Amino acid sequence: MISMLKEFVKRFLPLPMRWATLHKPLSFQNYKEYESIRMYEGFEEAMSNGKYDLICVDGPIGGDLIGCARIDILPLLRNNLADSFSILVDDYNRIQEQNMVKDLLSTLDDLGIAYAKSIYKGTKQTIIICSENQKFLTSL
Repeated sequence: MISMLKEFVKRFLPLPMRWATLHKPLSFQNYKEYESIRMYEGFEEAMSNGKYDLICVDGPIGGDLIGCARIDILPLLRNNLADSFSILVDDYNRIQEQNMVKDLLSTLDDLGIAYAKSIYKGTKQTIIICSENQKFLTSL
């Protein structure tokens, strides 16, 4: 099934040269006081070679978890966030994503990284967190 999906993407959804797709299996790990947080295996290692200016957080599935979800991004903030960046977190209406974002913002504060943020509301919520030079994105 995965190979069929990869072939479909290559054939019908060609990506620009600087883009790549990555497929990682899921596992459960403990995080702080939370048990069994779903994460992508080897995600941090696979993503640790670059600087990222746009990060969209929309997985893994986390609505069924207690307390926190989608924490894979957190280890990347220290060394892999570009100076000019935008982070979008989908499903911000859920407590699991709100708890992750609290840790994300705390990490940015600890690193002395200035940011702006805004919540976009609809059927679901999305939060955008961006570098100050991208602040216009918080007023859309």
